[in-house]
Amino acid sequence: NTILLGKMANAYRQKVSVVLKSAAAMAPRSLEEMVQSKLQIITERDPITKELFLLIDGETLKRLQDVRDMMQHIQDSAANDIHSCCREARQAIKSITTETHARSGRARVMLESGRSSDGQSDSRLKIAPGWSENDRDDRW
Repeated sequence: NTILLGKMANAYRQKVSVVLKSAAAMAPRSLEEMVQSKLQIITERDPITKELFLLIDGETLKRLQDVRDMMQHIQDSAANDIHSCCREARQAIKSITTETHARSGRARVMLESGRSSDGQSDSRLKIAPGWSENDRDDRW
């Protein structure tokens, strides 16, 4: 299990590096260095096998959560770009919204479309009036 965790940590580390170096991410150069330093603290190479493994201690989860929080704005931005530029994604979201409405009797989410200040089409999911992020329905 530790070898698998190490491989996953290495794959995540590589993916983060590729994403943050991409011009499309519009991330400051220092963000990649900060994220890599956090990941380097919780990983180590086996001197014999050269395999990367995750150091499991009290700080590991906190550091992984820190990395997740640092990457959240990049993820949100990419998701919004995909939803805004892809007609198929907008249609899929609309379909999900319709299905959700049919299942629950009233929509939990709604698709809001419009134009941004620079003239680009803008679509996003919003929580429907009368619902909150914490509402649960065990039928789902």
